[in-house]
Amino acid sequence: MATNRILVIEDDPMSLELLDVLLTQEGFAVTGCGSGEDALAAITQHHDIHFVLTDLQIPGLRGPALAAALRKATPAALRIFAMSATAPEHRLPGFDAFLLKPLSMERFLSLVHGSGSHRAAVPQESHLLDENIYRRMANAMPPAQLQATYTFALDDAIARIEAMRVAFAANDNSTFRRQAHSIKGGCAMVGAVELASIASIFERNGITGKQVGTDLDEFHLAADRLRRMLETRF
Repeated sequence: MATNRILVIEDDPMSLELLDVLLTQEGFAVTGCGSGEDALAAITQHHDIHFVLTDLQIPGLRGPALAAALRKATPAALRIFAMSATAPEHRLPGFDAFLLKPLSMERFLSLVHGSGSHRAAVPQESHLLDENIYRRMANAMPPAQLQATYTFALDDAIARIEAMRVAFAANDNSTFRRQAHSIKGGCAMVGAVELASIASIFERNGITGKQVGTDLDEFHLAADRLRRMLETRF
């Protein structure tokens, strides 16, 4: 590689911190930011950025418009990768590849080094926790940081489930689905497979009927199941 600096654009702090840890372990110097506008400012300040990894659901400038603006803002030859917990329905002009969350570092590195197709990676499934993601995180950070990362992820998911209850009571379908999307993305990053799967269903269906309230109880119980399992490891 001509350079190992990468610009990571992710508005979820936990996901950004995790990507920083994993990419640093792979030899990258990481510059992180939370919006497209911040990314444009960063790329004009750091002239050694040749790789960009951006979530598709960031605030403000995003998607193909962001990719075009980033390429225009720097003379460097950029390779820009998109990521999301949901596969896009249409092609993404301006991007070199799309990666499905949870991010497979092997898949990403194969794209960086020029091997592999532009097909989205498919996460390995298990009932509660993707063990491959857990092992990678455990190898990348000390036990206390690993525990704090999972605690933060589960606390955030539970807080968002409660926000979904409020949205359901107010018949606020937009907020309901937005919270579900955030849970899906955050949980996918740490390999919380069951929670990410349930969140995906809520995001897709939205507020569909009276049974949603009961289903949210099951959602909360799924978080408790994962927390109890993780407590045996820390």
